[in-house]
Amino acid sequence: MYNAQDKLQALENDPGFQSLSKKDQNDLRFSIVQEEYGPEFDRGQFNFLLNRLTGSKIRQNRDAQAQERQNIYSRGLSNMFSNF
Repeated sequence: MYNAQDKLQALENDPGFQSLSKKDQNDLRFSIVQEEYGPEFDRGQFNFLLNRLTGSKIRQNRDAQAQERQNIYSRGLSNMFSNF
């Protein structure tokens, strides 16, 4: 019997699949995965965790950019003082 990976690959290669909307494509993918892993896979919990991860990555990027700006300001200030 085919596993979820084989079914997903066959689905991706199906020409009719590409004509579906992104939401319908994702729903089909989800149903194939749920068949293999069972109903204990909670899509709402998955989306919740994915959103938390995405938010965390956005905050990390924002913090890193803020730190980089501080470093740029510090280097500029130290260069100004080194001229005296």
